[in-house]
Amino acid sequence: MKSLILIVSFFASAVAMACPSDRLCSSDRVIDSGDNVGTVKEVFSNGQATVYLDGFGTYTRSTSALGKGVACDRHICVDDRVIDSGENVGTVIEVFDNGKSKVYLDGFGTYIRSFSSLGIQLNCSLRENCSCRN
Repeated sequence: MKSLILIVSFFASAVAMACPSDRLCSSDRVIDSGDNVGTVKEVFSNGQATVYLDGFGTYTRSTSALGKGVACDRHICVDDRVIDSGENVGTVIEVFDNGKSKVYLDGFGTYIRSFSSLGIQLNCSLRENCSCRN
């Protein structure tokens, strides 16, 4: 009986700890309004979060000012090959739900780019018989 209670308790706490996809939670990757990327450490009921900004340290940010890291958003996905408005080609490293992405531009390094400044590589020739994202 003790084992059954322990197992039920374990599963109940695992369910309680699940993070909804529409909310920020501890360990989420985020981007702030200054285009600094980092990891959420804590989220508070007053709409604030502590965030470790890569290379800068821990800061407090309003959750409404943070873009959450996602696999894809608005047809831009992690690992997509892209070209930016300056005709620099690179690979998307991270995508955020606020219309921004972290891109490694070949030969130049890592930059933040808005989705509107990116063109996605089409894996087909002359746009014939393409199964491209719209």
